[in-house]
Amino acid sequence: MQIKPKRCKGTGKAINFVGCNDLQLNRKYGLGIKCGCFAKFLYETKEGSEIIEKNTLRAKNNIDRKNNQEWKEEKKTFKKNDKKYQKSRRGVLQDLINEIARFIDFDNTCMMCEIPLTRGVDEIHGCHYHSVGSNESLRYNLFNDWLGCYPCNKPKGGNKDGYDETLIKHYGEEKWEYIKFEIKRKYQSINLSANDIEDLIIKAREIRNELKKDLFKRTLEERWELRQEINEKLNIYK
Repeated sequence: MQIKPKRCKGTGKAINFVGCNDLQLNRKYGLGIKCGCFAKFLYETKEGSEIIEKNTLRAKNNIDRKNNQEWKEEKKTFKKNDKKYQKSRRGVLQDLINEIARFIDFDNTCMMCEIPLTRGVDEIHGCHYHSVGSNESLRYNLFNDWLGCYPCNKPKGGNKDGYDETLIKHYGEEKWEYIKFEIKRKYQSINLSANDIEDLIIKAREIRNELKKDLFKRTLEERWELRQEINEKLNIYK
């Protein structure tokens, strides 16, 4: 549809401004753009000044929002490159893995001394067979993380003798040797970037939440198979 030119005469907020009355095709508030009447209205009237101020503020807010978003992205990148931040995020992931281990072993006995563990109390721990301090690469491996009690995990320093005896009793020497020797030999190091850690936190949180929805006592075989399944899903130990 063809747009017809109209007389340059103020309308709306510019209704009191007298234009040139010439036919104009491009107009704003009834005033011609090319003839300069609209510009005069903006700079020579109170109403025009208010429009300029409002549009300037809107443009500034848009720039501020853009700059704020860019700063957030820069800050996020900076944090990911910060060693203290990375360490804290690795700790978040390990806490999630510990929770997963406890939920897999829900309502079972301590893997070191076999005492029954009361549901939902602080005495229930996720206990590493190989200590994280001397075996950093195994901190997220679920075969290195089993349900245990506070005395075995803390005062008894991991109760390695009890760990060995119970693992052999429940799973036999072959699987015990896999935990004691094979995973330590096979996974001497893992390379996880800051982005990898963030992705794994999301995955581990989803797995933790799913397990938490449906807590029940699993058999020894189910606990082993679920550890293997979740290890593969997280894909840290390839």
